[in-house]
Amino acid sequence: MNSRTQKSAKNMTVGMLSQLFTLLLSFVSRTIFIKYLTAEYLGISGLFSNVLTVLSFAELGIGDAMTYAMYKPVKEDNRKLVNQLMVVYKKAYTGIAVVVGTIGLFLSFFLNFIIAEPPNIPESLQLIFWLYVINNMASYLLTYKKSVLIAYQENYIISGVQQLSSVIQQVAQMIVLCFTRQYILYLIIQILCTILNNIIISIIVKKRYPWINERESEDLPQEVSKEIFKNVKALSVSKIAGVVSNGSDNIIISKFVGLSSVGVASNYTMIINSLNGILWNGLSSLTSSFGNFNVDSTIGQRRKLFNELFLCSYWLYGFMTIGIITLANSFIQLWVGSDYLVPQGVVLALILITYISGVNFPAYTYQSTLGMFDKMKLPYVLFALFNILLSILLGKSWGLFGVYIATSISRLCTSEVSSGYYVYRYGLKLTPLNYLKKYVISFVILILNALVTNYVVSLVRIEGVIGFVIKTIICTVVCNSIYFICFFRTVEFQNLLMRAKGLLSSRRRI
Repeated sequence: MNSRTQKSAKNMTVGMLSQLFTLLLSFVSRTIFIKYLTAEYLGISGLFSNVLTVLSFAELGIGDAMTYAMYKPVKEDNRKLVNQLMVVYKKAYTGIAVVVGTIGLFLSFFLNFIIAEPPNIPESLQLIFWLYVINNMASYLLTYKKSVLIAYQENYIISGVQQLSSVIQQVAQMIVLCFTRQYILYLIIQILCTILNNIIISIIVKKRYPWINERESEDLPQEVSKEIFKNVKALSVSKIAGVVSNGSDNIIISKFVGLSSVGVASNYTMIINSLNGILWNGLSSLTSSFGNFNVDSTIGQRRKLFNELFLCSYWLYGFMTIGIITLANSFIQLWVGSDYLVPQGVVLALILITYISGVNFPAYTYQSTLGMFDKMKLPYVLFALFNILLSILLGKSWGLFGVYIATSISRLCTSEVSSGYYVYRYGLKLTPLNYLKKYVISFVILILNALVTNYVVSLVRIEGVIGFVIKTIICTVVCNSIYFICFFRTVEFQNLLMRAKGLLSSRRRI
């Protein structure tokens, strides 16, 4: 088993396990948050997090462009070029932190415009928002060093450090809420742990790669600079459009539906985002390996690996989607009570957003590791415009459901379709209609699987914790059995099975 595959497996395992632990801890933390603070604080947290997501447009895709630029020099062990890239990366991210802080300070004076009904809380909204901005700024300091670990396929180190800082943060925040109920202290702890995370990463990079010199005096070769500038220019359009659209939902809900609705929905989004984090973190840990692989792979090899990755991401996200549809409301009722329930239609619209992105993960991965940044500018702009207009229109009429279904429709019709089209046509040299066919067939199987699984689970009449556990087991068995029946004879499934067997046998030898 080659080292690339072993590193991929290690990155994926550590990434998913660390995210799973974070998920479990997040539930405990959120439970304490709800117990000691009001739903309005949940709304504030969801809203300001979205606003800061919009502010992240200042990053302009520099991180993706720089990481992509590192794949080739890392594979060729060109340490001089890696150092030159690190110098540029450091300067860029320092500038980004300053821009985020400046824009955040400006926006803090317009919070009343964003929030339809000001929350009844003792703390200053401006102060709370400034703390969110400071945390966002802190996330850019020293974070450029993560790119070294990503380029060298050592994502598991990042996952481990993030897990450590997350545990420290959430335990400290829970203690603060239990004994003081001070939301300001809660946010200060978040800032300190963000800084701690970046410092630890920085120390690790210095020890593992002592040859890295952030004071490299020579400028980047002209051809490399041109390539990076070209990619950043392309990514900046996509980045701005993406963050505007992704960060607009809670802002629109707050303006046209109400801040309390943001708080109620945030419990569902926390569950979905946490589960998505486990899957996305695990799958994303493969990105550096794909970047390394795509430097010198053949078209045939790319096609084979793409199909395997598609089946893997589709199966995982399909299972997650069916699980949320079937079990989410039961879990919320057990966890925080019926006051925090939303209609099933809202649950469906919410998880659909995540499914559409998740099943398209292979296209995203190939897009970034093949440097296909320029082609996605227009689709992302269309997504942003279409999403905002449709969300406002449907949000006024249908509330939460309208906003979320608008995002699903907009995403599907613009960025998702386009990314698959371009990867198939230019990256894999295949007819894009083949991807559309694959996507549609997969979605039909998902719908049929969801209907069957939901029906079988609905036959369980036992309530409470025991009932929920039984439903979860049945959902898991039925859903995955249907997928197994559908795919176990496919070439992709057999290839994935062989890879898994190879990894297990190599570990036994070790």
